[in-house]
Amino acid sequence: MPDMDPHQQGPSIRDVLMRQDVHRSSLLWDAPLADERVPGVLTCRRQEKGLFEAGLDPQIAVYITDAGLDGLLQVPNIDVDHALITALVERWRPETHSFHLPHGEMTITLQDMEVIMGVPVVGLPMVGFTRMDKWGDLCAELLGHRPPDREVSGKKNTAVMEGQRVKAKWHEEWFRNPLPADATEMLMQQYARFYILEMLAGMLFMDKSGERHNIMYLQFFNPISNGKNYSWGSAALSWLYRHLCKASEKTAKQIGGVVLLV
Repeated sequence: MPDMDPHQQGPSIRDVLMRQDVHRSSLLWDAPLADERVPGVLTCRRQEKGLFEAGLDPQIAVYITDAGLDGLLQVPNIDVDHALITALVERWRPETHSFHLPHGEMTITLQDMEVIMGVPVVGLPMVGFTRMDKWGDLCAELLGHRPPDREVSGKKNTAVMEGQRVKAKWHEEWFRNPLPADATEMLMQQYARFYILEMLAGMLFMDKSGERHNIMYLQFFNPISNGKNYSWGSAALSWLYRHLCKASEKTAKQIGGVVLLV
């Protein structure tokens, strides 16, 4: 690691840290001198686990366990400290994928993902379709409902589905009611897939929109037990690294990924 003097403004040697000119930390040192505005606190995108507060039906939990993602059910719903995450991002270096601190380097590992988030890190790589003409068909097949192209809310006519991303509130309305007592196995699996999608899109793979779910993850749960064959932790860690790198840029205002782990 380049020599780091706690009193020095920025890295003293830039043979490795070559992106300092576009890094948000440079503004912290240079902005007061150039009469520029210091970057503010990042908005940390994360969806609350409100649907889990009433408790999860044991019949649904069985399928989530069968999919290998029951560890996510144990993750506490705690507040995210936006300022703390921003301070860490200011010390994140995309060149090394690590936090550069006065006492040395630190990073987030697969072990952290496995132990803290409870997701598997051993298994098949997450390789699937990211482009598909009929994402609505996949949603209808595995969740039992096809998102409309648009919905009218008051005077607004907004898109429900944009490519493979669907408004989270639209999904929640379909599954807000408890599982019926006479629910079929198919319906129980549809509920389980919805909760899995809530956890994946709202915790592990949160994007910067904060209001839409990416339904491409559904393709790994047909049948639902197929999900346990994949290394979700590896994919989530890669996704987090990507968001940390993007958030470390001068122009960034938001960050996604597993911010709860950070």
